[in-house]
Amino acid sequence: MGNALDFYRCLASGYLGRDYPWAEPQTLARTAIYHPHTANARLDDWQSAWNPDWPVAAVLFYRSHLQAANTGFIDEFCQRLQAAGLNPLPMAVASLKEPGCLTVVEDLLDEVDAAVILNTTGFAQSSPEAPHVRPFRRNIPVIQAICAQDNQPGWQASEQGLGPRDLAMHIALPELDGRIISRPISFKDLAWRSERSQSDVVCYRAAPERMDFVAALARRWVELARVPNAHKRIALILANYPTRDGRIGNGVGLDTPAAALNILRALQAEGYPLPDTLPDSGTALIHELLGGVTNDLDSLDLRPCHQSLGLDDYEAMFQRLPQANRQACWSAGAHRIPTRCSATVA
Repeated sequence: MGNALDFYRCLASGYLGRDYPWAEPQTLARTAIYHPHTANARLDDWQSAWNPDWPVAAVLFYRSHLQAANTGFIDEFCQRLQAAGLNPLPMAVASLKEPGCLTVVEDLLDEVDAAVILNTTGFAQSSPEAPHVRPFRRNIPVIQAICAQDNQPGWQASEQGLGPRDLAMHIALPELDGRIISRPISFKDLAWRSERSQSDVVCYRAAPERMDFVAALARRWVELARVPNAHKRIALILANYPTRDGRIGNGVGLDTPAAALNILRALQAEGYPLPDTLPDSGTALIHELLGGVTNDLDSLDLRPCHQSLGLDDYEAMFQRLPQANRQACWSAGAHRIPTRCSATVA
């Protein structure tokens, strides 16, 4: 933004008879710490205002937003993170695929001992040539905070939600890196209409309520990371659609049972609460699952159920849903739930 202002001051001084001070263009680093009140910000500009008892949350966004002075949504997001008890550190990057950019980011993450990363850039960092390399080098959660390409009214009116571009850039590809997908925190919107140039100036409009959700989610992931693995409870959910036993873990071109077993072995090696002896194969794992309740309605009542929820507890949870959600469940018949002995079958 400073370069653009100096450019116009130079033109006015040289060709319009004005006497404005201007400076030579300044190079914007490929990776830069951003601060809303400081040009060419440094790390201590943020650290001086941090709470020493709060964990650090790094916020990554595209350098192009900084170049276009489209940083209002980042300012708002940082404020929401602070309200959730997190110290924000926003960084503008040209691309995380550039080795130089990634190195600077990783060094800063290590320097501040970042506890969580909130990434708003799209695509994935993973490479087939190095499938075991951990993105960002640190063993911390990476949450994908989505900057939607569509406007908020269009998104709300769509039965699909996010459009194909956002689904690819901010959900499908980032999942390859193991990122935690959250929700949109901003939407494209009209900042103002320039009549002189006959063009619309577009910005990313913050969605404060959704930012609050993502900020709280980030804080919870930080707290969860502090819990010893032996005390964590992990659910591994396999698809079962259509509702037949032969469709458990169904995935075209995927060996889901074998992959699930590999995940269980990895969890076991990291000290998560699992049996000492795991199934020998993916097939054996599926046979163990078939020993309990599945989604096959023809055999549902014939199999033992090892997980359940009291009907009173279920009803209390159901009543906490918004009225529109509860009414939709009743209208669709989804509230007719399988029960045994005054308990909900899970």
